[in-house]
Amino acid sequence: MSDHKAWPDWDEFVRRLREDPAFREAVRRQVLTEDLLNLPAVVSRVLNLQGQTLEAVRGMAAAVEAFVGEVRTAFGRVEAQIASLAEQVRTLAKKTDDMDRTLSRHGQFVGVALEDRARDFLLRWLPTRSLRLLTPLYRVAQGNWEIDGVAEAEDPKGRVWLLVEVKGRLDRGDIRRFARKIRSSKVRAILRSSLGVRGRVQPWVWAAVLGWSAEEEARKAGVGLIEPRFGALVEPTERVWEDERP
Repeated sequence: MSDHKAWPDWDEFVRRLREDPAFREAVRRQVLTEDLLNLPAVVSRVLNLQGQTLEAVRGMAAAVEAFVGEVRTAFGRVEAQIASLAEQVRTLAKKTDDMDRTLSRHGQFVGVALEDRARDFLLRWLPTRSLRLLTPLYRVAQGNWEIDGVAEAEDPKGRVWLLVEVKGRLDRGDIRRFARKIRSSKVRAILRSSLGVRGRVQPWVWAAVLGWSAEEEARKAGVGLIEPRFGALVEPTERVWEDERP
């Protein structure tokens, strides 16, 4: 007997499947598994989650874009502040340079005024010590050193050279630096070649204001010390340069 007769009428099956909803649902439940039956709901949930995820991503992207905008704005403000500070620094540096130049000019004026005052004093004071100037008081400057006054004079012993340092304020260090200067073989050589300084030499420091240790240091260094109101506070140790070893 043929196997196809065990099957019901196929046309009848198709007709009932098409026309009978209850039959169609029963067949569907027999053919499809529970997972396949629930697949539309799963797909719907997935699509819903995708939509939520997309919205979240869009929100994050908007937040990131806003943050980047804020950072750019903040950097713009910082750059503007840095530019403003740089301009202020340049302005301050220019003012400082101008002030330095002004102070330098004032310092030069003060120095010249002090030297003029010292020269006027010496012109009146030296004759009281039986000293007569034979030359003006020359200022000698060379490289990193200078001597405010160099002059040849004459006293009862004969010719003598005066080396004068002028200070507004005088302390121990100034005396020591002046003493080292007149001991320098280079300084002595230049004074010999430029002005002919040789023989008897007297080093003097004229100071308007004295530090408490200046007088003691002048005695130790053998440097004469002149204070404009009291005259010679310390007598110099006279040197003979030809006899000194450089």
